[in-house]
Amino acid sequence: MQLHTLAPLAAPILQRDVCAFSALVDVMVALMEDAVDPGLVNLQLLDQIAAVYRLDHMEVYARCQQQGISMRFYQIFGLHLHRLHGICPGMVQHMVEDLAEPYWALDELKVELWLYILLQRWLDAGQPLVSELDVEHFQFSADIRRYYATLSLEERQEIGQQLYESQAIRSSVLKMMSSKRHWSLQLAARLVALQPLLKEPGLQLDELVQRCSAAHSSNQEPGLVLGLKRLIGERGRLERKHWLPLLNYALRLVEPVQPVYLRHQAAQLCQLLARSGLKDQIGLGSANVDVELVGRFARLVLLLLLDEAEWVRHWAAQLVCSTEFRSEFGGQQEAKSRGDILPSAVTLEFLEMVVGSVEQQAGQPVFLLRLFQLIAEPFLATEAKDDSEQVQLQEDGEVEVFDKQEINLYCEPLLVLCELAAAFRAQFGDSEELMATINALALPSYLSSIQEHLMCAS
Repeated sequence: MQLHTLAPLAAPILQRDVCAFSALVDVMVALMEDAVDPGLVNLQLLDQIAAVYRLDHMEVYARCQQQGISMRFYQIFGLHLHRLHGICPGMVQHMVEDLAEPYWALDELKVELWLYILLQRWLDAGQPLVSELDVEHFQFSADIRRYYATLSLEERQEIGQQLYESQAIRSSVLKMMSSKRHWSLQLAARLVALQPLLKEPGLQLDELVQRCSAAHSSNQEPGLVLGLKRLIGERGRLERKHWLPLLNYALRLVEPVQPVYLRHQAAQLCQLLARSGLKDQIGLGSANVDVELVGRFARLVLLLLLDEAEWVRHWAAQLVCSTEFRSEFGGQQEAKSRGDILPSAVTLEFLEMVVGSVEQQAGQPVFLLRLFQLIAEPFLATEAKDDSEQVQLQEDGEVEVFDKQEINLYCEPLLVLCELAAAFRAQFGDSEELMATINALALPSYLSSIQEHLMCAS
């Protein structure tokens, strides 16, 4: 094995050229990655490899500093060395203590490693808190992925559990988050995401909701959502005071300009809200219904059903069709085969459920107008934008087809407005103020008649 040859060369090469030393160690790491079975490396060879890691770390650090080289390569080597020894406590000790040594603290490496292992732990446990999308979003380095792939299933489970329960990691994370140091955006984002994955995250829902409402860097959104999902999932129900700021936050995440990952997180947050006493908190089916909450929640669901990403729309459609969701709105409970239903086909039915849940407000024109306004607002804004662009197009005389990667918001808002108008007409057609507002929109008559026909058919 080439490791026999390379290991004795490490010390003399370090004295001559630290760049060559780092290259040699990288080659050794590549060879060690192939040794998935610890039995492939005998004790004599393991001792020779360990001699490379027993070199004076301060000297290695000093020489790396002189050449502007990170110590990451050396600590990745140490991770594989402890793996080949096959002792999980030693592996965890290296992850927690050696990587946090103040002389060469590799904050980026340790946080990335901790986050990757803990995400995998939650993923393997089948917990709804995380998904493969979370792992993909943080774009973990190839050396971290390869290291984890070399661990056995038992090692992954034991290491993941020890990191999950580690008070040392918890203290380190909280200390770094409270530090006045200016971490890189990537490191700061990973720290915020790491905290909710610990056994004792030290998170308070009131604090998280306040952070969501306050100005913050967009790179912190994934961690904030993970924290919200963890706490809401554990509580099961939310207090009334949390609903409005959380709905506003979810509406911000679902905006078309947001990355698809965050829009999917908004869909998951919507699902959690629907399971957190939606009917009781919003007051559906009662005279004490909160129009601000109903309107914003309905708007959130509609935006998800119209999302550019197919799997976000599919997620929202499955939510609306679920028995649990429909029971909150007093919808039909019959079991239907809806595995392949189109999200656009759910919109009318959802709007019918929404207006049906507030039928007791039929004599309250102020309530009805506010509800219609809250739901219609983003679609009215988009239509106004489309009209202005059409005028500009006519003046310029040029046609520009939108790029494949651009958000296509044309046509759908108009259809939604027609569906919304049809739903309100069917339920509250006697409200003169509401009908005057809808008529003032001057929606295309042929679309309105089609949607009203569909409403009657449903």
